[in-house]
Amino acid sequence: MILGAIGFPVLIEVKSYLINRDVGTKNARFSLFAKVTSITFFILLVVGTILIYLLELNGFFKEMSWHKAFFLCIISLSIH
Repeated sequence: MILGAIGFPVLIEVKSYLINRDVGTKNARFSLFAKVTSITFFILLVVGTILIYLLELNGFFKEMSWHKAFFLCIISLSIH
């Protein structure tokens, strides 16, 4: 689900980069669109996960371990 959220054009560029890297081509670069999309996606993922965790710390996540709570935060972000 998370890979679809980042966008298929970005995933195609990553695939192309990985293929060209194995061949030895030195001109493999990401477009501005891929860079901005990736940075924005990861910032929103991290900030959203932390905010959901902090807001639900005394509620739903009260008796859960921290790693289970973070996993549920990431899952809830990818569902919407």
